[in-house]
Amino acid sequence: MSDNIIYFLTAAIIALFAAHFIAQYVRSRSADEWSPPKKGSRMALLGINARLRDFYRLAVLIEEGGREVYLELARMAKTPETRALCSGLAESEAAHKQLFQDYIERWDTLPPNKAEWPVLLEQMKKAGIFEDRPARGAREDELAWWAIRQEIKTADFYLLFEHSFPDSWRKLRMHELVQEEREHERKIRSAYPHLPA
Repeated sequence: MSDNIIYFLTAAIIALFAAHFIAQYVRSRSADEWSPPKKGSRMALLGINARLRDFYRLAVLIEEGGREVYLELARMAKTPETRALCSGLAESEAAHKQLFQDYIERWDTLPPNKAEWPVLLEQMKKAGIFEDRPARGAREDELAWWAIRQEIKTADFYLLFEHSFPDSWRKLRMHELVQEEREHERKIRSAYPHLPA
């Protein structure tokens, strides 16, 4: 009889520990999604108080816009080298987009808030982080100039994560992304050296 009690108590203690660790894991996994920018960070100082998941959604939009522009540039490019470069940059933008998309999909997330999402986009435009892509039919130089500026802005945007969301910065290889965006800028600038610096 006493052996049964010992087994029961042992099983109960193990179950409590397991429940505690599972709850902690679930809480830590979804906490990032709801995290606002850290107080005193540049995002917070800019008055941008969205959640991390919304910044990742914005990153998806930025990368998708870049991919579209690079594909369009690849079609317009006058040299095979520039066509190959722009096609490669489009693939890289697609990979960046997928990285953020995969992260978002790991969370049990809600769709963007219909009231807050347009406000966030407007705040990001005012802060100089996000810019609408040129209209369809834009000239090649216009698209290339937009791509150069957007690569700079994207690198700056990803740098904001370091102080605004320090844990996520470490988890999501943001530093590597910043370097890749800067390398994109260098490459596209070298393909269009006549554009202003």
